Amino acid sequence: MLTIKPRLIPLEVPWMVSPSTPFLELHSPQTNKSLSTYVQFVAYNKLHDTGASGATGRPVSVVDTVPEFQASRLSERGAYQLVRLHFVNAISARVSTSFSDSQVIEELAYDWSHVPSAWKGEDIFEHLRKADETWAKSGICGNPGVYEVITSDHAEEPLSSVATASKASTLKRFLILGHDSFVEINAEGVDVQYGQVLSGW
Repeated sequence: MLTIKPRLIPLEVPWMVSPSTPFLELHSPQTNKSLSTYVQFVAYNKLHDTGASGATGRPVSVVDTVPEFQASRLSERGAYQLVRLHFVNAISARVSTSFSDSQVIEELAYDWSHVPSAWKGEDIFEHLRKADETWAKSGICGNPGVYEVITSDHAEEPLSSVATASKASTLKRFLILGHDSFVEINAEGVDVQYGQVLSGW
């Protein structure tokens, strides 16, 4: 029997989840349902990277925490910036540790054909050059680390009623990849909120 892999559809954004220090956090209220479920992380935007963050001559420092989130104005953008993804009517959310030392998720378990900048085995330097070129031309990161997961199933658990089935049909599954963990969320949609630019990163 042929198994169809879940397809990853990247969120169309100008940044990617920072591959080295994302500080990926899930905030999912358990008791107060009026509060939204959100994921917070450090995003990297190559288009705003002037090289100043790493070329100042300052000694390298270890970053062990991020400041408290402060919403920014639309005009404030930088190479590294806090981002929150607020999930609309989330019904479930979980954080998992990475699949292995070299893969955050089990990469072969997914269909990456709709991720423009996913590495497909070509020369890595040529791949990175093309991905950067596409990012610069379109303003959209081809592999941001945030995806909608398209599967034939709407829920992991069996549906027990017509009302539950109707609710499940409006849900989308989202996947957010960090450095050594990932978040999975079932929700109706997602909204992006920008925080402050992180200078000196």
